[in-house]
Amino acid sequence: MNPNLKQTLAKALFKLDPPYPADDLIRNYADFRRVRDLLPVHQFNPLVFEQLLQLTLDNWHSKKRISRLSLVTTLYNYLYAAKLVQDGKPRISSTRIAPDRSWLPPAIADGIFRLFRKSLEETEVLTASQIPLIQRMCNSMARGVAFRDEDIYWLLDHAYVHPSVFNRLLRYPVRSAIISNWVTAQFLEASMRLHRIHSIGWMLDANPDFEVDTRLIEADFEFMNQLDSENLKRYNEEMKTNDALNREFNDIFQTPDPFDLFADENGIQFDRHLERPELIKRHYRIPSLPKEDYFSPSEPDFDALRKEFLPRLAYHQRSAMIWGITLSRLDQDQKNRLYKKYFDEDTAKTLLHICKTNHNKEMLQWMWEQV
Repeated sequence: MNPNLKQTLAKALFKLDPPYPADDLIRNYADFRRVRDLLPVHQFNPLVFEQLLQLTLDNWHSKKRISRLSLVTTLYNYLYAAKLVQDGKPRISSTRIAPDRSWLPPAIADGIFRLFRKSLEETEVLTASQIPLIQRMCNSMARGVAFRDEDIYWLLDHAYVHPSVFNRLLRYPVRSAIISNWVTAQFLEASMRLHRIHSIGWMLDANPDFEVDTRLIEADFEFMNQLDSENLKRYNEEMKTNDALNREFNDIFQTPDPFDLFADENGIQFDRHLERPELIKRHYRIPSLPKEDYFSPSEPDFDALRKEFLPRLAYHQRSAMIWGITLSRLDQDQKNRLYKKYFDEDTAKTLLHICKTNHNKEMLQWMWEQV
């Protein structure tokens, strides 16, 4: 019998009725190789996950022939794909906002942090292609995990070294006076302007009566406009320089490509392969300038954007507060009390989306009664 077919059938059966793995399922690397393909379709056993996590940490610098990528990938898949069941219900609450893994035992949380740190600092044992893959999976596993205070201080010390560390701080799942104090000190700095709603959440954790000033919302808006404008200006200047160089040296290095749609009738090669800067993602529409030709990318019309944004500054402030409340670590009663403060006809759509996503029946009922 084809062993691959047998394994495929086993996966199909386990997905329908996930078995609970024995505590000693993985004692060494040989055990891991034997069960790695089927482990993600088992129920979540914290002891098995902890043993696999420890096996990965212990073998990070091993001279033996092992696959660190396979170990990390299996950990990642098991945490995400396993049936995390307790009393017949999923144990992990996964929403679009953030997964909650603060319930994980301290030993597992500590191991996840150590693995996350190794993926950033001890990459000499990985190949160049493995580094981004492993870093991405370790960062993803660290989402929603509560760490020790000393680990939080390490995150603070490296907040501006690795973007993933900065994100782990702002998206930390539980209240932390250490992080609230750090955000308070950084609140007006440029580093927080692109993460305003997360920083508002941390300010609310420290003081539920906090309210962001509309002047700061306007300053953030102009800061983003400036960043986008400068990046586009730099890109357009580089494109003009490339075109000029192509024209200057065309007679010397003439290599027309008949299949290049961007080559003119004289065979001049226009370099269209420069990576266009990615504009800052925003929650509102950005008007575009008229395009020069069919192939030209759309350019934002910042003057038109200001005319749309500034008259609705009060709305954008209330919207930012609603998202800050959502991302805070306040209890639901406190959140609902604050939601009501910022509810109106303009913010109703945003609040409706949030309440539907988080199954906030109480707030939905209250909104329905107000309409």
